[in-house]
Amino acid sequence: MISRRRLLSSLLPLAAVAWCRGSEALQPEAEGFADRTTFSMDTVVSFRVYGPTAEQAKKWIDLAQEEMNRLAGLMTVHSDASPLLDVIRNSGHEVEVPQETAEDVSAALTVARDSDGAFEPTIGKVVDVWKIGFGGKSVPPKEKIEEALKYVDWKKVRVSERDGRHFIRIAPGQDIDMGGIAKGDIGTRLARYLESLGAKRALLNLGGNVVLLGTAPGGKPWRIGLQHPREERNGFFAVLEAESESVITSGAYERNIEAGGKTYGHILSPKTGYPVETDLSSVTIVDRDGAKADAWCTALFALGGKRAREVLSRRGDLNAVLMSSDCTTVWMTEGIAARCVVTDPEVMERVVIPRG
Repeated sequence: MISRRRLLSSLLPLAAVAWCRGSEALQPEAEGFADRTTFSMDTVVSFRVYGPTAEQAKKWIDLAQEEMNRLAGLMTVHSDASPLLDVIRNSGHEVEVPQETAEDVSAALTVARDSDGAFEPTIGKVVDVWKIGFGGKSVPPKEKIEEALKYVDWKKVRVSERDGRHFIRIAPGQDIDMGGIAKGDIGTRLARYLESLGAKRALLNLGGNVVLLGTAPGGKPWRIGLQHPREERNGFFAVLEAESESVITSGAYERNIEAGGKTYGHILSPKTGYPVETDLSSVTIVDRDGAKADAWCTALFALGGKRAREVLSRRGDLNAVLMSSDCTTVWMTEGIAARCVVTDPEVMERVVIPRG
């Protein structure tokens, strides 16, 4: 991931594992492909790109990797050259930023507004206090959490454009962190970039964020495995079909700490400053817009099962799969139900969320 939020380790693409079983015969002999696994955005990134020849596919990966690193530099807060770090250092003042950075922050503010703050891009100071997944091993003092909360308020962030130039302003002392959305945004931009180069088919895995360009070999949808919260990486509870979309999952299993006999997950409440208490073990969003999918995963997880299902019932633009904390119930929206098969025999109930 890009910053302090969600550190995912994935040595193999989950989607590739799910798709490859029994599907090798679908690959046309005339189509070449190239694979690459690298490290970027604090996580393992895997590419599989198809082209007229394997050599051409490799060239496209070279270019896509360069573009990924360029985009990551625009979204991180851990580089002296980062435009977001410049915004933080000059909090209280308007700072000019690249267009991509402004667009990513605007997308984050949209989900913050639509989720009533369940997704909160200014929670960085609270994340720094806890440091879950980044060396934190205990519950921070209450006064430190309360102090950090004073700076959490997405409504104080301003994004503007004048004469083709883009600007961001945050309130004095605020922190802004695109870790909950940037990886999704970069994945979508990479798929579009590969398409502009001439690629018609690709599968990318950005530390667990699966991005699909086109269909799987043979013209059929990709078959994507959804990570089981209680199993090792590449163990899944369901398989869904998707094409030209991002498939992104959030869950408490990703990062947590044990303290005082209690487990604390990495997704923090912008209202309390403590890890959210939820009755969900994972949330998956499928969308052509990876930024939207990434941010809404966090928001729905934080809202909990009842409120998440209410949101999904109202919003026909969100396609999601939810899993209960005890891993025995799976809810999914109507747009997903026809193309998602639950494979875990311990799931006792599969519920389709009605729109209305």
